[in-house]
Amino acid sequence: MAAKFFLILFLTVQHLSSVNQFEKMKTELMKLQPFSVQFKQTLIHNNIQEASESGIIYFLDLQHQLWKYLKPEEKYFLLEKDSYQFYLVDEKQLLKGKISSENENIFELLLKNSSQELKVSQQKQIIQLELNQADWQIKVRIKLNKDFLPERVEHIQENNVLTVYEFSNFKTDQELLRQSFALQIPPDVEIIED
Repeated sequence: MAAKFFLILFLTVQHLSSVNQFEKMKTELMKLQPFSVQFKQTLIHNNIQEASESGIIYFLDLQHQLWKYLKPEEKYFLLEKDSYQFYLVDEKQLLKGKISSENENIFELLLKNSSQELKVSQQKQIIQLELNQADWQIKVRIKLNKDFLPERVEHIQENNVLTVYEFSNFKTDQELLRQSFALQIPPDVEIIED
């Protein structure tokens, strides 16, 4: 009987500590706002790396983000509320459209969802999240650094696509409050509406 009680207590504490780790990560990210962070984004399909890009994210809040890709080519992804602009510098194209779901915004996945909606599991400094909705499923594995900030996020999609985000050098950046997030688009750029 006592063994069963301690097993139930252990499982309850494990669940609570994983939720606390997730909530602690969210709290630490929110305290940094507005922030900038260096990133590397790698796309893997059927265990084959298809692309790897890196740059800097300027994060004002969930509704305003600018992803500045520097390598291998310069491009800019601006998110404002549910609209995006994706400026491909070398191709001289600007793609404009709407984000169709929170599944498309990694920070929305990390910050907006309540831990009560998610299936949360953990190991030391690792959080695994699962969220099932009617028409999609999210699986995310987060490795935290010593400050409870995400240093590696693996976003697993149903079509055998894995997107890996590696983050480093988080910095609170109050200058973002005074800057415009508008992209400077030359007149010869082709605009493509989604």
